[in-house]
Amino acid sequence: FAAVCLFDVIEHLDNPVAVLREVVRVLRADGQTLLVTPTWQYGGWSDSMYHVTEYTIAQLVWQLNATVGLTVTNVATIGGMYRDAVVTAKKIA
Repeated sequence: FAAVCLFDVIEHLDNPVAVLREVVRVLRADGQTLLVTPTWQYGGWSDSMYHVTEYTIAQLVWQLNATVGLTVTNVATIGGMYRDAVVTAKKIA
Protein backbone atom coordinates (compact mmCIF):
# COMPACT_ATOMS: atom_id res chain seq x y z
CA PHE A 1 0.00 0.00 0.00
CA ALA A 2 1.08 3.57 -0.58
CA ALA A 3 -0.52 4.66 2.69
CA VAL A 4 -2.09 3.24 5.83
CA CYS A 5 -4.31 5.45 7.99
CA LEU A 6 -5.12 4.74 11.62
CA PHE A 7 -7.75 7.19 12.83
CA ASP A 8 -8.56 6.73 16.53
CA VAL A 9 -7.28 3.13 16.53
CA ILE A 10 -3.99 2.84 18.42
CA GLU A 11 -5.47 3.86 21.76
CA HIS A 12 -7.80 0.81 21.65
CA LEU A 13 -5.12 -1.81 20.97
CA ASP A 14 -3.80 -4.31 23.49
CA ASN A 15 -0.72 -4.82 21.31
CA PRO A 16 0.02 -1.69 19.24
CA VAL A 17 3.51 -2.98 18.37
CA ALA A 18 2.04 -5.93 16.46
CA VAL A 19 -0.27 -3.63 14.51
CA LEU A 20 2.54 -1.19 13.67
CA ARG A 21 4.69 -4.10 12.46
CA GLU A 22 1.83 -5.14 10.20
CA VAL A 23 1.60 -1.57 8.89
CA VAL A 24 5.30 -1.74 8.00
CA ARG A 25 4.81 -5.13 6.34
CA VAL A 26 2.02 -3.95 4.03
CA LEU A 27 3.51 -0.56 3.12
CA ARG A 28 5.46 -0.29 -0.10
CA ALA A 29 9.07 0.92 0.10
CA ASP A 30 8.20 4.63 0.12
CA GLY A 31 4.86 4.24 1.91
CA GLN A 32 3.48 6.55 4.57
CA THR A 33 1.28 6.04 7.58
CA LEU A 34 -0.99 8.65 9.12
CA LEU A 35 -1.97 8.15 12.73
CA VAL A 36 -4.46 10.25 14.70
CA THR A 37 -5.24 9.63 18.37
CA PRO A 38 -6.53 11.56 21.37
CA THR A 39 -3.66 12.76 23.52
CA TRP A 40 -3.39 11.98 27.19
CA GLN A 41 -4.63 14.85 29.30
CA TYR A 42 -3.21 15.63 32.72
CA GLY A 43 -5.76 14.63 35.31
CA GLY A 44 -7.73 12.16 33.24
CA TRP A 45 -8.29 10.21 30.06
CA SER A 46 -10.65 11.25 27.31
CA ASP A 47 -12.30 7.79 27.33
CA SER A 48 -10.98 5.61 30.14
CA MET A 49 -13.64 2.96 29.58
CA TYR A 50 -12.52 2.02 26.05
CA HIS A 51 -8.96 3.29 25.67
CA VAL A 52 -6.20 0.87 26.58
CA THR A 53 -3.50 3.55 26.29
CA GLU A 54 -3.61 7.27 25.74
CA TYR A 55 -0.31 8.69 24.52
CA THR A 56 1.41 11.98 24.97
CA ILE A 57 2.79 13.24 21.68
CA ALA A 58 6.33 12.36 22.83
CA GLN A 59 5.27 8.79 23.68
CA LEU A 60 3.54 8.37 20.34
CA VAL A 61 6.57 9.62 18.41
CA TRP A 62 8.79 7.29 20.45
CA GLN A 63 6.47 4.33 19.75
CA LEU A 64 6.53 4.95 16.00
CA ASN A 65 10.28 5.59 15.82
CA ALA A 66 10.89 2.45 17.93
CA THR A 67 9.00 0.36 15.36
CA VAL A 68 11.56 -1.18 13.03
CA GLY A 69 11.00 0.21 9.54
CA LEU A 70 9.26 3.49 10.44
CA THR A 71 10.53 7.00 10.98
CA VAL A 72 8.35 9.94 12.01
CA THR A 73 8.17 12.69 9.39
CA ASN A 74 5.59 15.15 10.80
CA VAL A 75 3.83 15.88 14.06
CA ALA A 76 0.83 18.15 14.59
CA THR A 77 -2.09 18.60 16.94
CA ILE A 78 -5.78 19.22 16.54
CA GLY A 79 -6.97 21.67 19.16
CA GLY A 80 -10.33 22.36 20.66
CA MET A 81 -12.37 19.75 22.44
CA TYR A 82 -10.58 16.77 20.85
CA ARG A 83 -6.88 17.58 21.42
CA ASP A 84 -5.70 14.90 19.02
CA ALA A 85 -2.15 14.10 18.01
CA VAL A 86 -1.52 13.72 14.29
CA VAL A 87 1.66 11.92 13.25
CA THR A 88 2.94 10.80 9.88
CA ALA A 89 5.71 8.27 9.48
CA LYS A 90 7.53 6.91 6.46
CA LYS A 91 8.65 3.37 5.81
CA ILE A 92 12.41 3.14 5.69
CA ALA A 93 14.42 0.41 4.02
